[in-house]
Amino acid sequence: MKDINHGRRAAEMLPSLRGTLLRGLSDDEFADLVTACREHTVTARTGNATIDTCFDADRLDLGRVDISPSPSKMATERGKHFAANPSAFERAVEEYERWRASSSML
Repeated sequence: MKDINHGRRAAEMLPSLRGTLLRGLSDDEFADLVTACREHTVTARTGNATIDTCFDADRLDLGRVDISPSPSKMATERGKHFAANPSAFERAVEEYERWRASSSML
C-alpha cells in the first residue's frame, strides 16, 4: 500500500510536538525536520546535507515494508553506497547499535 501523503501529515503534526519532544531543536533544525518529513516522498534531493541525509535514512529503511532501496533514489553519495551494498549498511547499523549501547552505560 502506497501512502504518498504520510510525510505531509507528519510535517503538519510536528508543531504539536514543538514544545515537548522537539523542544531542544533550534528553529532552523525544526524547519529542516518539517521539510524532510514533508518532502521525503516527493523530492529526490534538496542540496541540504541534513535534509538529504534524512531522506536517505528513510529510504535505506524501506526493507521494513519489503522494498529494497535503489542507489539511484538516494540523495547522497553515502546513501548510494549503502543502497548498493546492503551488507555494508547492515554492518554500519550494527556498529552504531554497539556504540549506542556502550554510550548509554557511561
